[in-house]
Amino acid sequence: MTRLAETDDIAGGDKGLIQLERELERLRADLTEVKASEERFKQSLEMSPMALCHHDRELRYTWIYHPHMGFKPEDVLGKTDWDILEQELADRMGAIKRRVLETGIGERVEVPTRLNDPTAEVFDLMVQPLHDSTGAIVGLSCAGVNITELKSSMRALSDSEQRLRGVQKAANLGYYVYDFKADVWESSDVLDLIFGIDLDYPRDASTWLGLIAPDMQMEMAAYLESISRSGSQFNHEYPIVRPRDGQRRWMLGLGEIQRDEDGMPLRMLGTIQDITDRKTIENNVRRLSRLYKARSVIDQAIVRLDDQAQLFPLACRCSVEHGGMMLAFICQHDPVSLDFHMVARFGRESDYADQIKLSSRADIPSGQGPVGIAFRANHPVIINDYLASLTTAPWHKFAIERGWQSAASFPILRGGKPYAILSVYDAGLNAFDSETIILLEELTQNIAFALDNFDREQQRKQAEEALRLAALVYETSSEAMMVTDPKGVIQTINGAFSAITGYSEQEIVGQSIGVLSSGHHDETFYTKMWTDLNATGRWQGEIWNRRKNGEIYPQWMSINSITGRDGKVSRRVALFYDISDQKKSQEIIWHQANFDALTGLPNRRMFRDRLEQEMKKSVRNALPLALIFIDLDRFKEVNDTLGHEKGDKLLQEVAHRLKSCVRESDTV
Repeated sequence: MTRLAETDDIAGGDKGLIQLERELERLRADLTEVKASEERFKQSLEMSPMALCHHDRELRYTWIYHPHMGFKPEDVLGKTDWDILEQELADRMGAIKRRVLETGIGERVEVPTRLNDPTAEVFDLMVQPLHDSTGAIVGLSCAGVNITELKSSMRALSDSEQRLRGVQKAANLGYYVYDFKADVWESSDVLDLIFGIDLDYPRDASTWLGLIAPDMQMEMAAYLESISRSGSQFNHEYPIVRPRDGQRRWMLGLGEIQRDEDGMPLRMLGTIQDITDRKTIENNVRRLSRLYKARSVIDQAIVRLDDQAQLFPLACRCSVEHGGMMLAFICQHDPVSLDFHMVARFGRESDYADQIKLSSRADIPSGQGPVGIAFRANHPVIINDYLASLTTAPWHKFAIERGWQSAASFPILRGGKPYAILSVYDAGLNAFDSETIILLEELTQNIAFALDNFDREQQRKQAEEALRLAALVYETSSEAMMVTDPKGVIQTINGAFSAITGYSEQEIVGQSIGVLSSGHHDETFYTKMWTDLNATGRWQGEIWNRRKNGEIYPQWMSINSITGRDGKVSRRVALFYDISDQKKSQEIIWHQANFDALTGLPNRRMFRDRLEQEMKKSVRNALPLALIFIDLDRFKEVNDTLGHEKGDKLLQEVAHRLKSCVRESDTV
């Protein structure tokens, strides 16, 4: 017995050694994988085009990784930009970084590695504040991308996105099995990911209904009950609210019901696919159509309405009824208290507008949301994922309760300055694409036009500023450009000029601009062009010119005069581009943008342009100008008693009669 016990002890000891050896082998494998992972991360960082660094509040470098800027950490750490960059460049960067430290608002800027050096690399640099656990700004974080390789990177990114979309299309489809008798459903890992649930989430009919958006739960419960009694197929689109992040997502559910011999449902097998992106596109198309209608309604109302009290509620109602938003409100800024006061609201959950306090101050939470930022920056603030945005964090609870996932705030100007804010809310993610934003901007611009009728002098200043900015854009354009002396002799051109006209720099420099003339225009055209140039210093318009090969083509040209210190014209800069392919579509777009869809008459934009031209002509030629304003009395009674369709016909008939009473050169 003793010998047998000793044998067992030895055997047990051997097993322990074997287990220990296996554990050591596993640890060695884990260590090898960690080292490999670290090496992969290092290689990835070295291959990345991103330039990274941190600064303390004295703008000293505390951490740096600049793979493309030629800096080594040991040469930079503890130093400032003034120690490593040119003085002028360091001053420029220092001003930006100090401003971010003071305001707490990040800035984006393009930075060359060397000034006045066309071969220098240029970085797209984002400067953001660094905060400690208390929220205090303790330094800066800078991230820059070498944008000299941007096109190549964008192409690679596009290819990557195409591959990613293919993978998502193939894999983002979950399956399920529902047992009617046991009232239990099983789901795949992909479906759990789509639903935003984990393995511990209970799975029965009630919990599935609990995932569905509250406004659709009763409808889906009735649908499930109906197909369980007599149907064989489940085919329905419905929204859910994911427990993991509170996002509202659209699902396409497909399933087939299996029944026993008595026709009672046994189980349902099917798939569920996240179709949020598709629904977003569909909703955006519908929303764009409705927003066009909303803009048209407001444009027509501007003619009739004469005060803000009517205009603001109409804008909110149109944004919801025609624009498809869940909620719209307009809050007006008080320059004394710096708070916003609600002046109009419309839509579901409109009581939300009364429960919040908003400010334009950047140093308090109520002023750090979309409304406050839009007011201070005088620029739209778009939040296409409301629950994921830190900007909207104080209002996430309201969003979850009310079901919106996107929001946008647009400044309404008066006298060229922010006066009020239009805020709109939508139930879908990524609800505000570029076209929707443009339409909403135009809507707020139309509201601003109505408000500016109370102060035409400020309207004039705003228009002059818009013209100045437009001139600046033309001066810095990358389109075809030529520079002439005051007599029209070409001094220099750019590459785009040669590409469009066919003339090289050697062939065209020193020639008169007449060499480009096509003979398409008469002497009157050129006389007016030079008259405008001499009078205003600028001209822009459509002109037909001739290429080197003799081809006549249309181009859009903008000419600006550069004056010397003596005030006389020293150079003229012409920017132009070929509009052969765009001319037809532009004519269609121009008509839609400048004429009212209902009456066919010039809209406010066209009327304003023609009025300004006639006013200038009147002043220039010392001729009288007649302006008649006609109001349709009791038009509201026509709409109220006979309906809007009759009202529209009345407007059309009035427009027809007015047009028949005036000359073609007159504007109605």
